[in-house]
Amino acid sequence: MNKDLAKILDNQEFDDIDEDEDNNNGEENEKMVVNDLPEGMCIECTDQPGDVYCNFCQENFCHMCCYFFHRTEKRKQHKFLITLEDTTDKEISYDQLEKITKNPALGSTITDNNNNKRLQQAQQQQQQQQQQQQQQQHAQQQTTSTSTSSHSSMYKGTSMDSSSIQPPVFNSLNTNRKRKGDEDHDIDDNDQNDKDNQDDDDDEQLDQNDGDDEEDQESFVHKDDAFLSGARILSADWFKERSKFIPIRLSLRERNDLRLLEASLHVSEYTDKIDIIHPSSGTKSKRINEQLRNICAILSGLLVASDFKKGQQLVENKDFSDNQEFFQNVFEIGRRHKIMNPAKMRTDYGKMIHLLQDGANEEVKRNLNGLNLIKPLKTVYLYLEERGGLALLEDPILEVATREILAENKSRHEVQSEIRQKEKAIRVLAKKYSTNQLSTDEIELCIYSICDNHTYLRENRDPVKKMKRLLKRFFSPDHCENPAYSLTLQPGVNGARLSHNHRRQYNYVYQSLTLWHFILHDMFKLWYMAECDLLSENRYQLSNTGQGLNRIQQAPRVGRMMGGILRETQKKVGNEWIGSSVVHLGDHNVPNALVFIDKYTQISRILNPIVLTIEFIPKIKDPHILGYIHGAFGGKENLIKLILSDFFKHAFDGSGADNFFDAGSCIDGRLTSAWNWCSKIEKKSYYPIFLLAGFSGFDGSFN
Repeated sequence: MNKDLAKILDNQEFDDIDEDEDNNNGEENEKMVVNDLPEGMCIECTDQPGDVYCNFCQENFCHMCCYFFHRTEKRKQHKFLITLEDTTDKEISYDQLEKITKNPALGSTITDNNNNKRLQQAQQQQQQQQQQQQQQQHAQQQTTSTSTSSHSSMYKGTSMDSSSIQPPVFNSLNTNRKRKGDEDHDIDDNDQNDKDNQDDDDDEQLDQNDGDDEEDQESFVHKDDAFLSGARILSADWFKERSKFIPIRLSLRERNDLRLLEASLHVSEYTDKIDIIHPSSGTKSKRINEQLRNICAILSGLLVASDFKKGQQLVENKDFSDNQEFFQNVFEIGRRHKIMNPAKMRTDYGKMIHLLQDGANEEVKRNLNGLNLIKPLKTVYLYLEERGGLALLEDPILEVATREILAENKSRHEVQSEIRQKEKAIRVLAKKYSTNQLSTDEIELCIYSICDNHTYLRENRDPVKKMKRLLKRFFSPDHCENPAYSLTLQPGVNGARLSHNHRRQYNYVYQSLTLWHFILHDMFKLWYMAECDLLSENRYQLSNTGQGLNRIQQAPRVGRMMGGILRETQKKVGNEWIGSSVVHLGDHNVPNALVFIDKYTQISRILNPIVLTIEFIPKIKDPHILGYIHGAFGGKENLIKLILSDFFKHAFDGSGADNFFDAGSCIDGRLTSAWNWCSKIEKKSYYPIFLLAGFSGFDGSFN
């Protein structure tokens, strides 16, 4: 079960989990130790009894580990209890602990006393449990005899189906799901960050060995209410609909093929040879045919170099069309990898989409002997449907198995408890739904793929949520206390193209952030639709749009979905929509769906550095930096308001276009204005504060 569990998450919506495996080795090793830690053992060495309890650390230590762990001056101030079970014992100081540790006889005496107390308490608990069981059995016998004698005539001549009788806990959970399932679309109110309030008895039960499926499932249903206390429960319909557009995480073999694809695309000059207005020689179809053969030859050669036997079978006396399945799989792996990791393949993905776009042309297919390079994207829903495992998406335990583990405002014990619950939930589901067609490893792969969706949302959508909170916290739509931080826009001032008073600009910014929030929430589905539009038979036109040569192609699927998102946003904000509601697609502003996806994946790159800088300012303690902030900006709060007011004004002022008719207040123009503000960050008076917060740029890495 050494899989990626989750990053730490802090938001109020249902979220989902992809991380590079190389970055999680340390976390996995720690989780292995935590899961194997016996009850009552030292949290540090894990092989000695934890006879010392630190009230400040809230952890159990053995004498030696506690002594060495608290050697620093600050930790020496902690207070300790020698008897773990009896918390009424007198607290001791570090000096007293040192005497006990250095005196083996005294330490052994205390340990023996603790063991005797434990034995006595265990015996008392066992006696109490036996008495309770006897009382319950006696009460059940009386109830059974009474009901049988009084109602025997009512059921005479009838039969009862045991399958119709369900435990009350299951009924309450299903009812709770139905009540909350109707509100799944209100993504602002989802909260996944509530603490786990499980008691010690629940944790001991999770550490026991796996029983049969029914017992494991019932134990999780009993824990579900506590584990998800106050949090929205995702309905089975949500998992079904969402999984249709969640790509399957790459396997180890697929990652090897991905490296072949990246190497082939890196050396290819496909777009430089194809997308030219005045070619030196040959028709476009011939150039496309030649370049596609070159890329297939490079892939075949790299496969031979990496796996000689498989590569020999691929290229020996065969045409490229005979190996169609291999090429389809390799390109599908690249598409799936890019969707789950938008920061990867920043240049190669566009090149790959362009060659697949040309490969979908019927004339090109005929020249390549019918070679088709495109296959449907492998999603969680499709993967389970092919193997008869769709029942997995309806299981209530899937909520626990896919939930991220949050560390903020939680103790180490609570985080470890949630980790154990999640790992056991995954084991239960893998064992319950495994068949000859669907192995346990494949089930775990699907579960972790759903978790990858949560991580994507946290990394890309959460910055928008944080900016909305900052807008509400530091600004009011009704009035502005200081004119220096007013959001009022005047045309022509600092490049602004819009004319808004403070209240109108506040609502305009809030509506724009809400729109971005909804777009990023459905980005997986938008990306899926974008590839359907790009790789369809819709022909494109090569044209100079003012931003270089671009392929202008209509995107009807993305356009319809964007229309629905826009209507949902307008319904959500409630106020009168400010600005234009035009969605540019298939014109010189947004030539095709690929450019559309590229634009909206930049939102997190724009907002993340701003959020990090705002969060960094209150943490500044250096007196020299504080003196600079007070002298130049009048204090920390004034600096924060200055940065936010400048962003909320001039990142949404309609600027950034090449001419007066573009940009403005349209849907696409809002993001264009934000990029224009980013290009001028070095000229801002507060730019040194960004550098102190670790800012390096808005573009990210292209490697």
